[in-house]
Amino acid sequence: MTPVPSRGTRQYIQYRCSETIRSPPNWTKFTSKKPLKEWIQAQAANSEKIHFEEVDQRTHASIKKAFRNTLGNAQLQIVNIQRIENADLFLKYGEERQRLFRKVNSEGQLNPPERIQSSLGPVKVMGYLHPSMTNHTESEINEYYFFHATKPELVEIICKQGLDPRIAKVNGRLGTGVYGAEDACKSHDYAGNETYM
Repeated sequence: MTPVPSRGTRQYIQYRCSETIRSPPNWTKFTSKKPLKEWIQAQAANSEKIHFEEVDQRTHASIKKAFRNTLGNAQLQIVNIQRIENADLFLKYGEERQRLFRKVNSEGQLNPPERIQSSLGPVKVMGYLHPSMTNHTESEINEYYFFHATKPELVEIICKQGLDPRIAKVNGRLGTGVYGAEDACKSHDYAGNETYM
């Protein structure tokens, strides 16, 4: 593998534009030892294309902290925290990341959230997460963690197909779309009772 250039450099942006897409280093089934395209080809005949994995203690504690600190007055509890490993979806995500890096490479740095007019500052949830979760996000393309809540009957569809605006709530508060929130309470309020986050 080619060594990754230092972050904050033009070489880093250019490297990210065309690197071989691999899974995150913490994935256990579709590991980063080989490119995602190889995993997908190997799994073509296999019906098990999605893998659910309990997260490690550090990740669990980190997500729990972010959840509890952004819950507001909502009376919610964490039942389970799992990582979804879907090689097909992550390949699409990786391709979108590359598209954004190409945009940064040709047009310059994206405006970070804290510089957007009427912003309340940096993305709140990121401040509660352990560096083992945030170190692999790409601030150069405004990649951050957010909460998303949904109805129980949509969980399986989302795990297989990803967040899809075609199955989003029509005529929602902000219009039809897929939304993430800095606060767990906002995601819950938007989706209503009987939600999964």
